[in-house]
Amino acid sequence: KEFDGTARPLPGSSIGYLPQEPRLEYETVKECIDSAVASSRAILDKYNELSLSMADPNLTDEEMTSAMNQLEAIGDKIEAENLWELDRMVERAMDSLRVPPGDAKTAVLSGGEKRRVSLCQLLLESHDM
Repeated sequence: KEFDGTARPLPGSSIGYLPQEPRLEYETVKECIDSAVASSRAILDKYNELSLSMADPNLTDEEMTSAMNQLEAIGDKIEAENLWELDRMVERAMDSLRVPPGDAKTAVLSGGEKRRVSLCQLLLESHDM
């Protein structure tokens, strides 16, 4: 059967793109990779912040309930995205793609190294497509 139509991503879908000649926006490889996982790290930081806030003896019952509900929602998101393993995923992606060391300056990387760093960024950003 032949199908004729238009394919469109769903609204709100995230689409990753790897250009032929990638431009790295940061000075070091580590900064490039950290930018790719910044939103994931922010989720983990929010979870840790909420966990610490729950130790405050001055919290009212309402504040405690609200914090627990937020903590549960964020915990579910962390579990769904496997963010507890974020550092290991970053390390594994960098090793698998043979990305240069984190302290390497992006200005002196070869074209192939820049592509590998850019591909690692793209994969770690976890786009829908």
